[in-house]
Amino acid sequence: MGIEVSPELLSFLQEEETRSRNEDLMDRAETALKSYNGDEYGDEVEGNSRVVSRDVAEVIDHMNVSVLRPFVSGDRVVEFEPDSQEQEQFADDATEAMARQFARKGYALLHDWLKEGNISTLGIVKATVEIKKQRTEIMSADPEADEAIEADSMGVDPETGMEMFRAVVLQDTPAEFKDYLVPLEEFRISPDARCPDDAAYIAHACVKTVSELVEMGFDREDVEDVQGDYSPDRLSNARDSNTMWGHDRQGAMRQVVLMEEYVRFDADGDGIAERLCVHRVGTTVLRVEPCDYQPFVIYCPFPMPGRIAGHSLADKVTDIQRINTRITRLYLDGLGMTLSPRHWIDENNTTENTYDDMLTV
Repeated sequence: MGIEVSPELLSFLQEEETRSRNEDLMDRAETALKSYNGDEYGDEVEGNSRVVSRDVAEVIDHMNVSVLRPFVSGDRVVEFEPDSQEQEQFADDATEAMARQFARKGYALLHDWLKEGNISTLGIVKATVEIKKQRTEIMSADPEADEAIEADSMGVDPETGMEMFRAVVLQDTPAEFKDYLVPLEEFRISPDARCPDDAAYIAHACVKTVSELVEMGFDREDVEDVQGDYSPDRLSNARDSNTMWGHDRQGAMRQVVLMEEYVRFDADGDGIAERLCVHRVGTTVLRVEPCDYQPFVIYCPFPMPGRIAGHSLADKVTDIQRINTRITRLYLDGLGMTLSPRHWIDENNTTENTYDDMLTV
């Protein structure tokens, strides 16, 4: 199912997807996230202190507040300037509208974006336009022409003499401009890319249900049998190990991985690579469209020249937290032994009163 594409394009997409997953970056992000959450290191000894220092969390939370303050401390996050006196009111209205929108959603998005970058090295926001499909009932004389998915006869119209139907159709909703935080484990980019706008491959591996794919406008018959079921990876589990993932659901709620890929590929054979937006699940290509942009904005707290991924704030603190954890555990174990000492008794020299005497405070 899906649409027919050249084998060269499909092979290119699959190879770039494989190359674009940076396992070293994922490992660093997983370590940083566990350090931020104060997870145990796995070398704890039964009966000894298991305390974990929280240096990573303290530094990152403090930095987040410091970075956010310039953006949220003013009355207006942005201000529109009119080109003429007649446009002054329009500019003021636009400024106030943006301020209200930022107050509703902007602060949370900015907070999550910066915090993700400080912990996981890359904070990614996706700015996009969404048009979804919704079920709408209409009166129709020809359900097939109206592309109805359901139709019930309402009898013959006495005025026109035509049979009328109550039909259910999928209609486009108004376009919505949305900004999303993209978790690092869902982001893909060519390892040789130096700038997101110039990357040969950049993609969002987003988890969608079959129902959501239909809402996005994909043909129901194309998506019902696609192969690309979702299973959480280590970084997803590190974010919340108690999450009960729904990847075993069936039917319309079955979860699959939708690859929204922005690639540079010579599809028309003119020798010049065009930018394409491809929607794909596994080996099933659902849509291919020409485009002139990529929707991702990347924040890296400590970038390296000529590289997409540099260093995170957590990278600079995880070793300090490990050292402080070790020192604190030794200190608490030593203090406990000093204040509550234990005794060694030679059984060959005990009497019937020895143990009673030792248990008497």
